Amino acid sequence: MKSFLLYFSLLFTISFSWAYGSGSAFAPPLTNEVQSSFLLQSEQYDDVPDVPAGMHSPLSEWGELRSGISEAFALGKAKNSLFRYGYVNPSITFEADFNFVAGYDYSKHDDHSYGLLYKGTRFNAKINEKLRLRSLWYNGAFFGDSYASLNTSPLVDGFYKDSRDKIWIDNQKTDLTYRDEHLLLSLGRDNFQIGNSISGSVILDKNVNEYGYLLAEAFIGAFRISLLHASLSADTTVSIYNDNSLANNRHYPDKFLALHQISYLWDDVLELSFGEGVIYGSRGIDINYLVPHSFWRVNEHNLHDRDNVLIFGSINLYRHEEVTLYANAIIDEMRYADILGNWWGNKYAFQSGISYHAKGRTLLPKIGFEFSAVRPWLYTHYLPYSYYSHDKRTLGYPKGTNLIDFSAQAAFPLPHASSLAIYTSYTRQGSEANHYYINYLEEIDDIENHQCKWLSGKISKIYQIKTIVRNEVFAHHRFMLGFDSKYNEDWQHSLFANWQFLY
Repeated sequence: MKSFLLYFSLLFTISFSWAYGSGSAFAPPLTNEVQSSFLLQSEQYDDVPDVPAGMHSPLSEWGELRSGISEAFALGKAKNSLFRYGYVNPSITFEADFNFVAGYDYSKHDDHSYGLLYKGTRFNAKINEKLRLRSLWYNGAFFGDSYASLNTSPLVDGFYKDSRDKIWIDNQKTDLTYRDEHLLLSLGRDNFQIGNSISGSVILDKNVNEYGYLLAEAFIGAFRISLLHASLSADTTVSIYNDNSLANNRHYPDKFLALHQISYLWDDVLELSFGEGVIYGSRGIDINYLVPHSFWRVNEHNLHDRDNVLIFGSINLYRHEEVTLYANAIIDEMRYADILGNWWGNKYAFQSGISYHAKGRTLLPKIGFEFSAVRPWLYTHYLPYSYYSHDKRTLGYPKGTNLIDFSAQAAFPLPHASSLAIYTSYTRQGSEANHYYINYLEEIDDIENHQCKWLSGKISKIYQIKTIVRNEVFAHHRFMLGFDSKYNEDWQHSLFANWQFLY
C-alpha cells in the first residue's frame, strides 16, 4: 500500500515540471492502441476527403467502372469512394463521402473459435468546415461456436439476436456536430473517455456499447466548460406485470448519465480539469443535471440522495508535443474523519502515467507507462439502475475494482504501411467487492462501521500481453493479426485475425 502511494506521489509531483492538450474533454489523445477489431476503433477524427463539385462514382460510366474495380485491388491510397458529392457556391460548401463496408473477424481461443461476417455503410460529410455529419452502420452474424462470442467477443456489448444457431449483432456510431472557435455542439450515438489512459480510464471508459448523447462545450479564453448527457441501458429489467408470460423481459427502467467538467488551460503548458458525474434513472431527464456550472452533488442532496454522484479531476502536461504526463482521480464517497482508513465507504481511484510519442520521426515508437489503483466498492450503488454501468458493462475501470495495475504500451511503425502495437500489464486484485454490480445494502450489515482493506479477500495476480499487427498497404483493404495471452491461475490464449473492405 505504501509503495504504490509513494509511486503515485512521486509521479504526480514530477508531472508539474513538464508540459497542454486541446479538443473535446471527452476525447483525450491517449487511449489503448491494441483493439482486437477495426469496428472498435474511433471514427470521430476521420476527415472528409476533398471532393470536387458534382457527383462522382465508379458506377457512373463503363470506363470509370473498370478503373474503379481495378482500384479495389490496388496498392497505395484510395482515390475513389462508392459515391462522392461536392457542392460549392459563395455561401455554402458541402462535401460528402459514402462507402460500403464489409469485413470478417476471426477469433481462436483455447477451446473454441468463431468468426464474425459483417457488412454496412459509412457516411462522412461536412458543411462549411464547421458542421460534420458522420455515420457508421454495420450488421453481422457469428459463425462457428457462435455462442462462445457472448462471453468473449468485445463486439457483443449490447443488442444481439439468436437465429438458427447464429448470433446476430446490429450497431452504429453516428453524430451531427457543429464546431467553431468557441463552441462545440454534438448530437449522436457513440462512447467516450475522460482522461488520458492506456489501460482504461478510472473516470469514464469506452469499453461499453455506444449510447445516445448530447454534448456541448464552450471554449472561452483559457477555460473550457463541457456538458455531456447520455441515455443508457439499465442492466436489469423491472417487472410491471403479474403475468410472467407478458413482456416483463423488455421493460428496462430509464437510465441516464450526466457529466460536466471545467478545464483550465495554461499557456500550452498545463491543463487542469474538475468535474462531476451522475448516474440516475427510473424517471425522465432531470433538469438539475443540465446546468453546467453548478455543484450537482448539492442538487443530488436536495433530491433526497437517490442518485449516484462521483467527483473527478485530471492533470495533463505536455513537453514539445512528445512527452505527456497525466494523473486522473475519481471519488465516489469519502468520510473525512477516516480519509486514510479502511472504512468501506472510502471509494476512490487514481491513475497516473507518462507517454512519449516521437512525432515526425517515423522510425521511433509511441511508448507509455501507467499505474492505476482502485478501491473496493467503487462504482457500486444500492439501486440497480444507478450502477455506474451501461448495458451490463462498467463505465469505470474495465478491469474492475479492489486492485492495483501496472501497464505499458508501445506502438511501432513498420514498412509497407504496417504497424505493430504491444500492450502488457500486471494486476493484483482482491476477491471482495471487486465489481460494480455488488449491492452494498445486501452485502454489508453495518454500513457505518464496516471495514474493507485495499486488496481484501483472496489476491489474484493477473498477467497479460496483447500484440497486434496492422497492414493498410492496399487502397481499400486493411488487415489485422493479433495474439492475446492472459494468466490468472492458468494461461488463456487467443488469436484473432481481421479483414475489412471499405469502398
